[in-house]
Amino acid sequence: YMFKEVPDENEGGADPIAATFAKMDEYGIEAGLFGLGDDAREAKRRYPGRVFTSLEIDPNDVMKTVRRIRRAKEEDDLTAVTFFPAGCFPQVDVDAALVYPVYATCVDLDIPIIVNAGIAGPRFPSECQHVMRFDRVCYDFPELRIVMRHGAEPWEDLAVKLMLKWPGLYYCTSAFAPKYYPEAIVKYANT
Repeated sequence: YMFKEVPDENEGGADPIAATFAKMDEYGIEAGLFGLGDDAREAKRRYPGRVFTSLEIDPNDVMKTVRRIRRAKEEDDLTAVTFFPAGCFPQVDVDAALVYPVYATCVDLDIPIIVNAGIAGPRFPSECQHVMRFDRVCYDFPELRIVMRHGAEPWEDLAVKLMLKWPGLYYCTSAFAPKYYPEAIVKYANT
């Protein structure tokens, strides 16, 4: 989640942090995952225990990426790493050797990685996000907690099979309103 400039009725100015937490309170949202940056750091200071941070990475410069993750964990108590394979330039497959040092770092630091799965929303090639690619990663990193984000469609049945097989593999319902959750995911969640 990114903070947006919105008027704060209490101060008469724009305070995106206060406005965000007012909406969270209105809807009974206890805590949120926010992209690491100055606003998230300030929100974490003002709302202790309610802000968890994530760091979006592009593993094409793998050592720089690993150092960024380690520094963010040390300095900001980073909660998660996020990765959009189809959005990297060049694209990076979920199971590419280039990402393995990132996965190992997440295991070492005991933080999950959240990875886009399925057909990308933007008009990018999507093979790099094919759900079957998670099978190899889970095999090679049994301690890794990996969250498939943004639907895994059209391979949601395969996503369920893999979650049954690998205890460290999870599914995030982002990108869908509840009434559009894939049937296979709803059935999985209910059983």
